[in-house]
Amino acid sequence: MAKILGIRRAISDPPATDSVKVQTNHMSGAEDFYELLKPGQISLHDTNLRLQNSVFGYIVSGSLLAKGETEIYCGLITDNSELEKTLKEFWEIENIERESEISVTKEAEICEEHFLKNYSRTETGKFMVKMPFKEDPSCLGESRKKAEKCLNSLWNRLRREPKLCELYKIFMQEYLHMGHMEKVIEYEEPDVNYYIPHHCVFRPESNTTPLRVVYNASALTSSGKSLNCIQFNGGTIQDDLLSIMLRFRKHKFAFVADIKKMYRMILIDPNQRDLLRILFKAEVNDPVKVYKLCTVTYGTTSAPFLATRTVQQLAKDEGKDFPLASSVLLHDVYMDDVLTGEDNLIKAKDMQQQLISLFDRGGMELHKWSANNQSLLCDEMKESDYSFS
Repeated sequence: MAKILGIRRAISDPPATDSVKVQTNHMSGAEDFYELLKPGQISLHDTNLRLQNSVFGYIVSGSLLAKGETEIYCGLITDNSELEKTLKEFWEIENIERESEISVTKEAEICEEHFLKNYSRTETGKFMVKMPFKEDPSCLGESRKKAEKCLNSLWNRLRREPKLCELYKIFMQEYLHMGHMEKVIEYEEPDVNYYIPHHCVFRPESNTTPLRVVYNASALTSSGKSLNCIQFNGGTIQDDLLSIMLRFRKHKFAFVADIKKMYRMILIDPNQRDLLRILFKAEVNDPVKVYKLCTVTYGTTSAPFLATRTVQQLAKDEGKDFPLASSVLLHDVYMDDVLTGEDNLIKAKDMQQQLISLFDRGGMELHKWSANNQSLLCDEMKESDYSFS
């Protein structure tokens, strides 16, 4: 070290080389440091080094500028494709197109073609449709015995529950009086028919429909096939619920309504009504009578498609007179519920009136109104037919 620094003084440590092994003879603690120092300190010019005299010789302390320093850079590159995918999905949801992308299957194409070819309108504007079949109904076997057995089981229950019995008779009489079923004259028995077993479901908590009659069109006939298994279902033709709800939440003035008895407001072609036969009697000891249902029947495979497709066709047939309402029918209806609104109150009222008029053109009615603004509850609505929230 002395040679390197250009001085001729004794350095405390000997040169450290690979060939020299330095043996440690003594170790001192920090408390002995100042006892080891002796007078004499030398500052080396142009350096930060100092030589301090000690009992061991001169001790070198300070710092030297390092030469040949290299700058070291540290960088990190990561592939965050999962985050990019999540953001992409988020923006797709935020920017929902009103024209939803619904995959069109071969079955959907068949049902669409069948609907357009066979639907018609009555003089009052009501729609009449046909059920789409993938097999000829002649493959159906005998079905009346099972329907009779189900009716007998139902009456065993009704005799034990008078309240339920009364509601059941009211329901069926309403069905008959509204023209939604018609009595069959026995000598009209066709070669191909299907008797649908039915039972009733009691829901006392419901203020509007405490009793609902359920039709079981999946009941097998003697041939091992049912009415439901030989029908197409038509697939999904409405916008998905998430899209409808997200659009609904954007409106400043929002309202909802229900299409009253939607299925039953659509007629079935008379040539297919013998496939919708039921057995009914008003009293337990009355003779069993045969009826055939005249409208789209819940419990049948094609019913959801026929009902929703009819609502869309109503928008297409009458849309030119009701532009605001027709768009709602095509995009903001889920099952039988209308969920829509506007950012302008005047426009929202106009849309509401158009909806009422448009459904009236098709022989349908909206009820169970609910809105976030009192002004959207029309004067002509019955007080029991709406709620404000």
